[in-house]
Amino acid sequence: MPNPDAVTDALLEDWGRICDALGPPAFRRESEKAAAMVTGVPVPTLNNVFTARAGASRSEVETLLRLVAKSGLPHALQLRPGTDSRVKALSLARGMRAHPPIPLMAVEVSTKGILETPQAMLNIRLAGPDEAALHASLLAAGFDVPQQLFDQLITTAVLALPGVRCYVGAVEGEPVATALGFSNGEHVGIFNVATHPTHRGLGYGAAITASAVLDGFAAGVSFAYLQSSDAGYRVYQQLGFTQLESWAVWIASA
Repeated sequence: MPNPDAVTDALLEDWGRICDALGPPAFRRESEKAAAMVTGVPVPTLNNVFTARAGASRSEVETLLRLVAKSGLPHALQLRPGTDSRVKALSLARGMRAHPPIPLMAVEVSTKGILETPQAMLNIRLAGPDEAALHASLLAAGFDVPQQLFDQLITTAVLALPGVRCYVGAVEGEPVATALGFSNGEHVGIFNVATHPTHRGLGYGAAITASAVLDGFAAGVSFAYLQSSDAGYRVYQQLGFTQLESWAVWIASA
């Protein structure tokens, strides 16, 4: 199983490239053991300060939190296991509230046999950068949030990044599921897995996730990773993903 540090580095690298592609007001800042990744989208977990290593100091995390807070955006602090208690205390001192922990999961290329879960009814295809709005509409339906939030996050420039693959799954011509795969170096990051509410429970989320992972493996990466929601956790386990860590999350309003 990949080292949690390596998977964390992969996640931060991918978020950094997304922020770079979005351009202002998105930005990223990195210190020795922490990083700020801000998309500019007014959703807390899309504007994060991460402890890249458990040894991140209170001062470097506080510096990044102050920078993100100056943006006026809702934001989050994501802490890896073993983070110093003084860093955890910082969230309380700043009036942040607890959010459910987020699992960090990964699967190695050697597990790909488990991932081969075809869903005959689902026709999966790659969507081009000019179909960003379609991806955003499926995400909005799947997560029950306004589409404009995903329109801000998933732009033509993001989908045109090297290694990014956008997947759309359709049933009888109707788009019902989507996912994003981000192949980069030795890894593929899995983002934005969503299924329309009227088509859940049929294996479409698993099938489109498997497609993104297997395409990454075919491109030569050695592992896939994702941050799981509660709803997707068991699905990802069944596909072969293993939880590496659980990250504590604290939220600040705008």
